[in-house]
Amino acid sequence: MIPARPMRSWPWPLLALLLALLLLAALGPPAAAGGPVAAPGSQAGPAVAVEPTLLVYSTVERMLGGDLLQVVTPPEVRADLARFPADWPTVGVGTTSWIGRNGELMPDGTAAALHFWWADPDSPSQAMVLDVTASGVAPPKAGVGFPFLGLAVGDPATAITWTIDEGADVHQWLIQRLTEAGIGLAGVQLQGEFGPVATTVAYNIPLTGLDLSGGYVGADYFRFGDYPPATWTMNGLYAADPALQPVISTPGNPLHLHGYQPATMLGGHIGRATALRVTATIWPLAELVERPVHLAGSPAFEGVLGRAARPR
Repeated sequence: MIPARPMRSWPWPLLALLLALLLLAALGPPAAAGGPVAAPGSQAGPAVAVEPTLLVYSTVERMLGGDLLQVVTPPEVRADLARFPADWPTVGVGTTSWIGRNGELMPDGTAAALHFWWADPDSPSQAMVLDVTASGVAPPKAGVGFPFLGLAVGDPATAITWTIDEGADVHQWLIQRLTEAGIGLAGVQLQGEFGPVATTVAYNIPLTGLDLSGGYVGADYFRFGDYPPATWTMNGLYAADPALQPVISTPGNPLHLHGYQPATMLGGHIGRATALRVTATIWPLAELVERPVHLAGSPAFEGVLGRAARPR
């Protein structure tokens, strides 16, 4: 009888290394550094394509109803725009939460470089346009928040360019052409020489809300401007669906335009404008995305609450 050979004892460190190597072999090679990690047995899918989008923060309806305390800030907006291609054109409309100094926003630029142009009702002209995010614009200790902001982020590859008929009312002309083209949602920019232009600049949107069913009226809430022929840039949003019009405009008004004169940097909400030599660029949009707003901190109102009662 041959005696049995005693079983060899494996050192624990060597056994642990052997088990780790077997596990790595079963899982396969690691993903490349910085790349997506796929679950075992699956493959990483392609990146999701970004669509031309209308980003909205609250709505015109809520803002005119007095909801000025829920806002979005410029850094939050820029963070949302960072998911789009850097060179995609971006235009929009909006206002600020500064009580007694709301003004009119008319942002334009690209997703990576957006100017927050704003008509300041508290300026000597009551319509001076500057970038509201620039240093020195905000009241002491106060930042800026937007209780409504709508931004169209368009794909330059799908842009449409039209020349507006000389002498045409730009609102009527554009609405008719957009309707005929079957475009339901779009960002709009008009550039060129205009005849007479009428503007309003909101300065005192009350927390109790406004009724604009009869139009933009009331010197207690708005500043009014009438301009002779000049060169303008006008930025805006278009929504054909009546259900979406209170989001970006007022009911029955599918086109919302804000604009400024590049030479004088004066402007506001465009109530009426006549085209002379004007080019319209249209960016059709594939979707509307409502982004969150949040309660503004009390410092946002510091230094502006008293403006509402200031004699004019």
